[in-house]
Amino acid sequence: DEYQDTSVAQTALLAGLFRGQPVLAVGDPKQSIYGWRGASAANMRRFADDFATGGARYELTVSWRNAASILTAANLVAAPLPEAADAAELRARPDAPHGSVTARWLLADTDEAEAIAEWFHERFVADPDGAGRTGAVLVRARAHMPLIAAALARRGVPHRVLGLGGLLAMPEIVDLNAVIRVAADEHAGNELVRLLIGARTELGLAELVALRRLADWLAVRDAELQEISPELRRAVRDRPQANDESASLVEALEHLRTAGADTVAGFGMTPEGARRAIDLADVLHRVRTRLHLPLVDLVDAAIRASRLDLETVANPANPVGRANLDAYLDAVRGYTSANPDARLEEFLDWLDLAERDDQLEAIAEVPEQRGVVQLTTMHSAKGLEWDVVAVPQLTEGTLPKIWGKQGWLTSGALPYPLRRDAADLPRLDWANWDDFSGLRDEFKDDMVVHDPVTGLPRPTYVTAEVERQREEGRRLAYVAVTRARDELLLTAIRWRGRNSCPVWPSTFLHEMVGELVLEVPPGCEPFATIGGEPLRADLASPEESERRAIDKGPLGVNPNDADTRVAWPRPPMPADRLARTAALAERIAVGADAEPEPNRYDAVIDLLLAERDERRRTRELELPERFGASYFSDLLADPVRTARAAARPMPQEPFRATLLGNLFHAWVEGLFTDVAAGATWLDGLEPGDAELADTGLARASADDRAKLELCQANFLRSRFAPDRIRPVAVELPIESPLGGATVVGKLDAVYEHGPAAPDDPGAIEIVDWKTGRPPRDAAERAGRELQLMLYAHAYSASYDVPLDRIRATLYYVADDLEITLERIPPLAELEARLDAAREQARAGG
Repeated sequence: DEYQDTSVAQTALLAGLFRGQPVLAVGDPKQSIYGWRGASAANMRRFADDFATGGARYELTVSWRNAASILTAANLVAAPLPEAADAAELRARPDAPHGSVTARWLLADTDEAEAIAEWFHERFVADPDGAGRTGAVLVRARAHMPLIAAALARRGVPHRVLGLGGLLAMPEIVDLNAVIRVAADEHAGNELVRLLIGARTELGLAELVALRRLADWLAVRDAELQEISPELRRAVRDRPQANDESASLVEALEHLRTAGADTVAGFGMTPEGARRAIDLADVLHRVRTRLHLPLVDLVDAAIRASRLDLETVANPANPVGRANLDAYLDAVRGYTSANPDARLEEFLDWLDLAERDDQLEAIAEVPEQRGVVQLTTMHSAKGLEWDVVAVPQLTEGTLPKIWGKQGWLTSGALPYPLRRDAADLPRLDWANWDDFSGLRDEFKDDMVVHDPVTGLPRPTYVTAEVERQREEGRRLAYVAVTRARDELLLTAIRWRGRNSCPVWPSTFLHEMVGELVLEVPPGCEPFATIGGEPLRADLASPEESERRAIDKGPLGVNPNDADTRVAWPRPPMPADRLARTAALAERIAVGADAEPEPNRYDAVIDLLLAERDERRRTRELELPERFGASYFSDLLADPVRTARAAARPMPQEPFRATLLGNLFHAWVEGLFTDVAAGATWLDGLEPGDAELADTGLARASADDRAKLELCQANFLRSRFAPDRIRPVAVELPIESPLGGATVVGKLDAVYEHGPAAPDDPGAIEIVDWKTGRPPRDAAERAGRELQLMLYAHAYSASYDVPLDRIRATLYYVADDLEITLERIPPLAELEARLDAAREQARAGG
């Protein structure tokens, strides 16, 4: 059974054992989703040749699980697969219900989570029959689970996270793991800080500083609290096995537990802070004394010592917290049964792996639960089924996800020619090309080349590799869709997290929506039917999620047709503004004369006058508290306009120069990160070309491409070329305070230059690539240098580098022109300019 999940090596083993004997294999090649671990969808096609000559083939074409509309959607997704060409489509059983498929395109992932929670609330909470249903949310990556789980909790929908990876992101499990790690490792600083400043202890920053002072004080003292001589400290520090983290917060906390609160009075910790810190130290001590216990007993002791069992039961906002703890214990039991002699360190390493790997299978399958929505990954859902299923994040880059266009040429991959299933994988025919031009074409996407041996046209290597990964995503989408029995919700978003670039609905969603789901505005009858039954779906525009609270009812009564006091037509305003306007209208109505009004438009006029007065009321403008370094020059040049834009953000028209800059920056980043990762380039090929389409090269015009080639050529001839100098960091995110605001940015490249003289400590050079034109005058140059001034101060503060060691350079690549800052002003001078801009903004409001 599930023969499509076997690898070619497993097939060879089985064929060696059973070839020539009666053998039956059952499987669906459209559900071959384990290619990442060697499974081959072509195994089903080759089964008869591998085990015998000939043999009969039987097709199971009736689905006894899915409703008709869900099967139609699944068949649409699977239709382009190679294995679908010679196989019949699945069809529903004769008495199958029609079911429903709903598609929604929402503005952001938070809107998506709320929409999914509302959808399940209607079916599991509001519906009296909800307790008898089963439901699931199937995600492509476990990182999507916490947001959806939180939204389900807010709506009161019973739910449970399946699979260890998703479970590890739940807050109670994160706290539990932190307690165990800190108890076992005195240098688990990150986990300890979470416990100290989180809801468990809630220490303030001043208390943390005091605890650090205590740790530093203890670091230079022995067990008798006597100060260690500098010579001995230096000898210990120079030992190869010495740990860099000599000042341990964990040790400071344990010392505080035994010495008492008076110990930290001289280090600046408040009595309340000391009490809370000692309480946490007691918890860690109780867990530390039980580290010798078997893993299951240790985890159970940690739950009780940290009182997480009581906290989860007592928290009405998280009804599944206790269930998550039980699921975690089940996972620990499964691990110990498979690894009875495993040590705690090995278990913690295994947790790290499970948290990182979205494809790692759960320890044990969990059966469906009635009345509970289960959250799991698409890979883990294979073989399971639920009454209602939601599939979120159907966006390009998530499903399908193209991991990389170079296939086995990336570091750590087994070359395809060495694999037993090489005939089913993209072929890079590098040995038969007579020149590099043909080989270069193999690394171009969406292109056909003529094979150097046969002369026949075929897709390029990169085109075939992308299509192979797209087919893997298609099979995964097919598996996810067919998990639903009766109802299916498919969602996509426009903006993911804090990304600055929008995302687009998945090709798979487009295929299903294009055939099955037509946009049905609220209140309109559906005009698409399948089998005589209407197929209802809600394909929302991105703007709709932002205005989902708008009153969308019929228009109010026209005052010309009835003696009714009403504003007509209704203004399309958000619900909160509509409520304020309605309250104002009500006050006007109450204060008006009860006698019939001579002019029925008086109420409307009063509302308009009130709105005018509201707009005329003076408001004090404020500059944003968080802004990009590149935004600083605009902020200083026109503070009023900047403050108004921050108060009411408006969409910005995209610039062609932005696309060129993004392409060049991505190329440079790939140029250096590829080398740092250990990959090698083929002679004659420019690094990064095969990956440029990911950054938007497909949208670039011919002029953009020509400018990009010029910038690349200039860069490779400049002093920044990779064969001349190597940066210590590229695309380095950084942020720093500035006069009460926070400046954020990304350093294009940081170079470290050696000393020019024996007493010279060397220099740090921050370089910003510019693909636009250079400044035309001194004023323009001063404005563009402001960004680098902020970068220099941010780097100095973040990495403790003296400002006089830092120099900053603007490199205008198209003109091969460098501009080096002659002076980096003190931070106080920049803060003074920011304060002056704030005053101008307030005065201009």
